[in-house]
Amino acid sequence: HLAARAGVRPSLAEPALYQRVNVEGTVNILESARKNGVPRLVIASSSSVYGVNAKVPFSEADPIFSAISPYAASKLACEALGHTYHHVYGLEIVMLRFFTVYG
Repeated sequence: HLAARAGVRPSLAEPALYQRVNVEGTVNILESARKNGVPRLVIASSSSVYGVNAKVPFSEADPIFSAISPYAASKLACEALGHTYHHVYGLEIVMLRFFTVYG
């Protein structure tokens, strides 16, 4: 799912809004998928979950518990919820960590 508030800077001014839209919205989608027998869900996350990382390029194995904005924390929470729904309910989760694209 792609439904979310985006942007690090705006999240600094409205952290509760980002939690409500991104985290609670993801719970609603996960619950709907679970209750309706959806076998797989693709969830959009963000490179922001890596926080400040001097290592380039990033690796999926790099630590992700260093969120430095409400936006990043909300995306990290969504990833944790996806992980939980996979292990508790068997819902297959594909998590995509998008990066900002220039070009």
